[in-house]
Amino acid sequence: MLGYNLNEHLPEVIPFYPDGTFLLWVVCRGLERSVEELKHLMYEKAVVAFSEGSVFEEEAQGYLRINLACPRVVLHRALERFCHAAKTNTIQTRTLYLMTEVGERESIHK
Repeated sequence: MLGYNLNEHLPEVIPFYPDGTFLLWVVCRGLERSVEELKHLMYEKAVVAFSEGSVFEEEAQGYLRINLACPRVVLHRALERFCHAAKTNTIQTRTLYLMTEVGERESIHK
């Protein structure tokens, strides 16, 4: 449908494929980001302008709403950039945490 498999490229998110509408809702809670972190990831890292869910209602916090009413190539590139940014950001965060954890253990044992 999208020409891009979100489940394959970013299994931490859950897309709800639309039935008769041009809006795709994606649950991004698996990325473990606050609203501000999700916005930063989207706007600054991926340079895409999806809609963050809590602007519509509080229960939609951690969701993104993606407008599919655009050329497929534009959508594909936006999803590709978002997935890449999310993966890169997740890897960097985990790496920094592990490095910090190792550093703390070394200082304790010295």
